[in-house]
Amino acid sequence: MTRLNKSECLEWAFGNLMDNATRGKVAEFVVAKALDVAKGQRVEWEYADLHYAELAIEVKSSGYLQTWHQSAPSRIVFDIAPRSEKWDPKTNIVSKLPKPRRLADAYVFCLFKEQDPIEADPLDTDQWQFYVASTRKLDEHFGSQKSAALSTVQPVCEATSFLGIRAAIDSIRHS
Repeated sequence: MTRLNKSECLEWAFGNLMDNATRGKVAEFVVAKALDVAKGQRVEWEYADLHYAELAIEVKSSGYLQTWHQSAPSRIVFDIAPRSEKWDPKTNIVSKLPKPRRLADAYVFCLFKEQDPIEADPLDTDQWQFYVASTRKLDEHFGSQKSAALSTVQPVCEATSFLGIRAAIDSIRHS
């Protein structure tokens, strides 16, 4: 039997933290650390990215930099599409919803704001800006809209730094 090295595998598969798919997972990790819920391993495809106290939280990320050649910084857009199904990882049951809806209680929009590829480090929390909103607010403002540009998210959300994420989520929890 040949046993391969786990850290070598992780570096090969996820070593480029600027890759879009990986950066999304990094954003989830950053928010999980801010909420002190980065325990164990994340569950892929669960109806919400994180659970904090009694809240289900969806983490969405976007950034100006990409791993491919760019002639200009990327336009910042977040996925806010209502979902028509909900998967429960404990039972492995997929439930069809009567009508599409956003499943989480709150959203954290994570903007990786660094625009210098040499300086870019997704693990540096100062290179991120966070916008937090209740799903109720998103539903009121966006309805069934599937995506939202940064300029439309900002007026609806509380802007915060890494250190303010927990307080912003707690204010939703207590409202």
